Amino acid sequence: MTEMESLYSVVYSEKVINDDEWLQSTRNELTVSSLGSYVNKVMKDTARNTSSMLQDVKAKRVTEVQFLNGHVARIGSKYGIHCKNNLELCARIERLSKNQTPETLLVKEPANKMVTINAKKNGYNGIIIRYLFTLLLVAMLVFYNHARVRKATESPRAMIRGSDNFGGRRDQARLDFIVAGFPKAGTTTLLYAFLKHNETAIAAKEFCGLNQAIDSKIRMQHLNEVLNAMPSSDDLPVKHGIKCPMAIWDTRGIQLVSSNYKYVKLISFYNYRITEMYDTNTTEKPPSPNELIGSNRWRDVSTDLARFELSLMQLGKTPMRPLDLNDLGSHGKRMTPTKYKVFLYSVEQLDDPNKDRANAFRKDLQRFLRLESPLAPFEKENSNRVIRPESINICDARFNELRKILTRQGKNTMRWIRDQFLLSEDVFVSDEEHFVSLLETWSVDPCTNFGNLID
Repeated sequence: MTEMESLYSVVYSEKVINDDEWLQSTRNELTVSSLGSYVNKVMKDTARNTSSMLQDVKAKRVTEVQFLNGHVARIGSKYGIHCKNNLELCARIERLSKNQTPETLLVKEPANKMVTINAKKNGYNGIIIRYLFTLLLVAMLVFYNHARVRKATESPRAMIRGSDNFGGRRDQARLDFIVAGFPKAGTTTLLYAFLKHNETAIAAKEFCGLNQAIDSKIRMQHLNEVLNAMPSSDDLPVKHGIKCPMAIWDTRGIQLVSSNYKYVKLISFYNYRITEMYDTNTTEKPPSPNELIGSNRWRDVSTDLARFELSLMQLGKTPMRPLDLNDLGSHGKRMTPTKYKVFLYSVEQLDDPNKDRANAFRKDLQRFLRLESPLAPFEKENSNRVIRPESINICDARFNELRKILTRQGKNTMRWIRDQFLLSEDVFVSDEEHFVSLLETWSVDPCTNFGNLID
């Protein structure tokens, strides 16, 4: 789908968020605000008339107008209205929000259809009109800074500290990629591979400080300290990266990175196997896995964590239905659309016994990162080198219902990745046919010979 075919939507929320730091850090972001539940109200492929749309809009208290291309208007907060670029439309929305003479906003769809939204003075504060991109997803992501601007007179080392690609800030270190999968999904294996490669530099430990609920300037300062401590080379350009297994589950870090770096690549690994439940260093007794259903989680462990589509939808790589947006909002997720490229694969591809396929996989990842030297065969690394007594046997009969839930979720996630994510021009995989065959195993109960439990 081309940009001209992108969909327009009306997005609303039920409450105004009062987090000063969050508002300040996101007022210029290309995101849909996570102010409660939000819904895509008008889609090109959905037959919805104006009157039914108006009823839905009037039923909620609209708090902001925001465009994916950067136009922003916030209403109902102490910041008043914040507009960027589209000042005329923002001014009209401001007049509407002050309960002045009722006016009409016209939103022109690509197919020359006109959608009329009557804004009357019934107590809701504004209307959010948002331009959605043609989006798709990732199951393994690498934020990568392409670093396009390279002058022949500048050494690679000179390019490592600041350039036009990084917002023009000379004190900002360069970030090229983020290893951003999920726990127990092979991120440590990739970490060691990049530590050994002569063209990549990566922090030796996980760095998830970007997701912390602290001031964005402090988070960026911590990131710069980590990046500046990495080795550089005057002879060979070095790609700089960090690893955070939960960077896709909680996208605050990605949101901050996208506002500071234009070109970054994301690598995300996915693993639909259950092994360990919690850190052995804790004395806290874990609950039964049968209690960790849906959003009922303990130490971030729940069946919702295995719904990878919830995390991947936030990246804005797929068209969003009203049902999808409601699902995101009910799970406290936010849209964080970026133009970053994504390399997607399943953890089984790291130790593929098929040598030809394994070589092709490493070559595809090398090409994705634009490395000159090939990647060596991956060594199986695990940050947890002990057998944990707390690990569960998922095949125990007492976990039958839990397995049914996970296999049902796995099938839905597989379909979403296969039918939507992989269609995006921003998403890359190695050997798509083999990758999809791995995804299909997510809907198969590993503890039975009867195969797929889900119709």
